Amino acid sequence: MSPFRSIRLKLHAVVALTAFCAFLVSGTAIFLYEISSFRASRISDMSTQADLLAYSATPALQFLDESMARENLNVLRIQPGIRMAAIYDANGKMFASYVRPDVAAAVPDIPLMEGVAIGDNLLQITQPIFVDGMLVGTVFMRTDYPLRQRIISFVMIQTGVAIGALVLAVAVSIWLQTRITQPVLSIAEVAREVVERKDFTKRAVKTSDDEVGMLADAFNDMLREIESRTTVLETTNRELEYEISERKRARLEVLYLNGQLER
Repeated sequence: MSPFRSIRLKLHAVVALTAFCAFLVSGTAIFLYEISSFRASRISDMSTQADLLAYSATPALQFLDESMARENLNVLRIQPGIRMAAIYDANGKMFASYVRPDVAAAVPDIPLMEGVAIGDNLLQITQPIFVDGMLVGTVFMRTDYPLRQRIISFVMIQTGVAIGALVLAVAVSIWLQTRITQPVLSIAEVAREVVERKDFTKRAVKTSDDEVGMLADAFNDMLREIESRTTVLETTNRELEYEISERKRARLEVLYLNGQLER
């Protein structure tokens, strides 16, 4: 590759690297926000579901109506993400339970520790039910937590966006070549011709009034100065050559006349 084109590659590299670094920083920030937002959203949804289940199950617990509790749990079938759920009485004994048909695991016999737990693509919540400050039961729910699929989807989308951004950055860089690198390449081409052909009449084309334009003006001024000095030097050399030839001719005439005098 011609060394005069290396500045183009450098400009492409700078633009692409800048775009990549900007995308990496912004992508990392968006990724962390997405994971945090997804976690908060799933916990909020599960808390709302647990509150609704606890509210609907309270009468069943107060009147010890297991059939009503089972009906309340069967409503969860419309939520495909919920793996299992259970209602326990005030003593921690299983009152009613629900398990999604494709789930092989069993519902815990006793309530788990109160709160939210996340792990192994699962999210579960255990929430006590109070009526007038008295514990009447406990609600337990376990749902899918597809964090891994969320990350894979996010990475795929971000990779596509990154590739598109890099392609766009390189395309913009190529478009900017005519305004940034072309004047510099023109100056380099003129300098090469001047060095190879000793032709100081060449001039670089000025295409802008920025620093590159100032460089073209300075380069052309330098060429004009070199051309002027070269012209003066060539004129002086011609005069010296003429004077030397005249002296040589005069010397030959003197030698001829001396020979005539001797004869």
